[in-house]
Amino acid sequence: MFPKKIWDSVSEKLQADSILLHLVHQSENTDFKKLFKEENKNSIFTGEISRSIPGYQDIVNTAHIVKNRMFLNPESPCDLNTYTDEQILTIKKYLKKICEDNFYNGIKCLAAFSGKKISYKEVKPVQTHGIYHPDADSAFIDSKAYINWYKINKGDFCSLPKAGILCYYKQLIEKNTAEIDALTSILEACKIIPVCVFTDNISDTCLDIDKRYPWIHYFSNDLTKPDILLNLLSSRLLNSPEDTEILKKLNVPVIQLIKSYTHTLDKWLEDPAGLKSHSIVYALSQPETNGLIDPVMIACTDNSNVSAMSNEYSFIPVWERIETLSKRILKWIQLQKKTNSEKKITIVLHNNPCKGVESTIGMAAGLDTFKSLARVLTKLKENGYNVGDIPLSGHKIKSMFFKRKAFSEFRWTTVDEIVRKGGSIYSMGEREYQAYFETLPEKAKSKVISDWGKFPGEGMVFEQNSEPHLIITGLKTGNIQIMVQPKRGCYGAKCNGEVCRILHDPNLSPPHHWLATYKYIQNTSDAVIHFGAEGSLKYLPGKRAVLSNECFPDISLCALPNFYVYAMDIPGEGLMAK
Repeated sequence: MFPKKIWDSVSEKLQADSILLHLVHQSENTDFKKLFKEENKNSIFTGEISRSIPGYQDIVNTAHIVKNRMFLNPESPCDLNTYTDEQILTIKKYLKKICEDNFYNGIKCLAAFSGKKISYKEVKPVQTHGIYHPDADSAFIDSKAYINWYKINKGDFCSLPKAGILCYYKQLIEKNTAEIDALTSILEACKIIPVCVFTDNISDTCLDIDKRYPWIHYFSNDLTKPDILLNLLSSRLLNSPEDTEILKKLNVPVIQLIKSYTHTLDKWLEDPAGLKSHSIVYALSQPETNGLIDPVMIACTDNSNVSAMSNEYSFIPVWERIETLSKRILKWIQLQKKTNSEKKITIVLHNNPCKGVESTIGMAAGLDTFKSLARVLTKLKENGYNVGDIPLSGHKIKSMFFKRKAFSEFRWTTVDEIVRKGGSIYSMGEREYQAYFETLPEKAKSKVISDWGKFPGEGMVFEQNSEPHLIITGLKTGNIQIMVQPKRGCYGAKCNGEVCRILHDPNLSPPHHWLATYKYIQNTSDAVIHFGAEGSLKYLPGKRAVLSNECFPDISLCALPNFYVYAMDIPGEGLMAK
């Protein structure tokens, strides 16, 4: 029965027709016994109540006091309705075509069904899908109209990359578009053209797929086909697994955008969980079944005391997250536009120092890492990637790591030996590192210095020209880098029982060497692949889900596209990483 802003306006108009409209949301703590008073028995009750929300039985038990009752939800008891099926269907048609005129005339129609002498208009057709831009006077019904408007008012259209945005029609009529408007402005500042398509809820599965998902039509035009798709629709984007064919035809990354209905910006930044437990299903798990990736928070409510279900909330943009998202979008688009031979890829293997010996490097839960790695490199080569002259054998790749000591210092390996045998692919001095370190949030910087002291720390430090440098290790072959993940925090041969504690300490920040290594990966890669489950990245301090810029996994990756390869029989690892 909501959106509320429209209903408030309708309520004011109805007073001129001597109709008093009382709006109540089921999720509110309302005493329905007081609402359904004996003196109000000639009133009309109509609503779409749900069994799953508290208050259902209270409404059912007390609704019989009212003479005129219309329950719109199919799960409501049919014997409580005092209207015919045809009348109920008529009112549903008014409410389905969401606009102020239809809601206004729908209530007058209901009053007429209840015996009041009042005239009303027929259901007004409503265009519930089209293209929205905050600077335009109205929405665009087709792609051509949007393109023409954009060329006249904004300039170049054809040569710039496009970012599709999917949002609900209800957002527009409620004028609750702050996060969309912010996203639009930042995309345009990055020379990315937004194509924001609004649509209705998922339609009946009996409809043809083009009618079920009318939004796909706007992205089928060659000029408005997106290079990336940003989804603001909640829960499932598609009705069934078979419908993923429409996304395969688009063949672009689909990023899940998240809005918090329960957190203000300050509360979200403080919350170690990031999302409420029940929201994880709708915001992370269900979208992933349709192939949606990179969940990012772009808006928080401006009043956490308001019930999200009542639609009385409004959103404020999380500007920093939107700016980081725009950088990530540029990276995804660049990755798509480059030829495979140009793409620079870093593959990160696990580092498992808990055993205290070098032989455990690259181990991954449920995966023969090096054999699988060789297969991936073979496929990359077949698809035109420059993999250099590395042997496409898992055993030989592993042997190269040990021959060059291309991993962090361990019990029997020193930094001097790593450098001497060719395991170093880069060394980062203090000036370069500090320039990067100073860009980090103050909270993160203070945490690292508190945990590990100032640069360079103790691990992987090598003197060059009488100055300390952090040694970054790995194998470089063509445009591919294969690296063992930097250690979570243990130093040198240290193996006194503290190592496991450090690996799983949710409050211990990564050391300087970790940050330097991941900054190097950011600087030298178009994308990174974390190869196999149980790496340390997802265990770093930060939110449980939907990270902020103060979370160390986000600091480590920043805008870099990240692919995480893990065995299908351990989905918990995948969700944790997500």
